[in-house]
Amino acid sequence: MEIALETKPKPSASFAGSGYVLMKAAEAKPSSVKSPTTDATYVDWVKSLVYHLHFGDFGGRTLRIVYFVLGLLGCVVIISGIMIWLVAREKPNIPAYKRKFNFWAANLFISMSLGMLPVTAFTFIVIKLPLPLIKVLSIAFIFIVGW
Repeated sequence: MEIALETKPKPSASFAGSGYVLMKAAEAKPSSVKSPTTDATYVDWVKSLVYHLHFGDFGGRTLRIVYFVLGLLGCVVIISGIMIWLVAREKPNIPAYKRKFNFWAANLFISMSLGMLPVTAFTFIVIKLPLPLIKVLSIAFIFIVGW
């Protein structure tokens, strides 16, 4: 039997990287060791960096709040872009049927964008419930059906 332990470096030593220790249980000594700071490959570094940026698990509380607000600003940029697109097509020389289509298209895009916010919150709440079998497929099903 082998025991595997995956490690990550302290943020003060290295922001990204990963390592491991493989140990044979019968021998009680490591059979393979990879340091997260000195032996990390480029792929390890990139995977760890993407993980940290995706989940926002770096820095202190202030940096996490700033990172969250910047993430929300991306949503604001998309919604304001849709609104600017709609206003740019509300000219009197555009035929009425095209203006009507543009209005409905913009409403559809905005409702889809804003509809994701409560469904995302609901999905996070469902994940935290102590349910016996929450798998990736059930999470995707809850999210897509709710959306």
